[in-house]
Amino acid sequence: MTRKNGRAESRLNRLPLLSSSTIAEHRQTSDQYEGKYYGEDDYIWAELERQRLHALWRNHAMQLAQYYIELGQNTEALTLYYRVQQFEPSLEEVGLALMKTYDRLGNKDPVVAQYNQLVIALEQEAGMRPGLEVELWYQQWKNSNS
Repeated sequence: MTRKNGRAESRLNRLPLLSSSTIAEHRQTSDQYEGKYYGEDDYIWAELERQRLHALWRNHAMQLAQYYIELGQNTEALTLYYRVQQFEPSLEEVGLALMKTYDRLGNKDPVVAQYNQLVIALEQEAGMRPGLEVELWYQQWKNSNS
């Protein structure tokens, strides 16, 4: 493991419990993620380690975004969700979180745009449509916003 990759994981593991007094430290750690761990190495072990470290970061970013939602800081949550989406455009959990956050903010156009973006990403990457949870939420949202 390179020194940079070890430090990133160590920083995540050393973070104190997420609270209003530690949120800045959590955000700083999340913002340092570059998505390039072991980027130069073309070995199977390196790819597995890349995926593992990315999953650690993604889980942390999603927890932090949810905490921002609980605090009513929807704009901060949007920023984190967009960072995750940048690396994983077809992740339904992120697309749905973005749609729900925009809905809470009363912004209808971005809800539609996020849904359409997710549909395209899933079609291109996997040849499939969004899952039942996303489809049901979006249809209910459309029905109540038409």
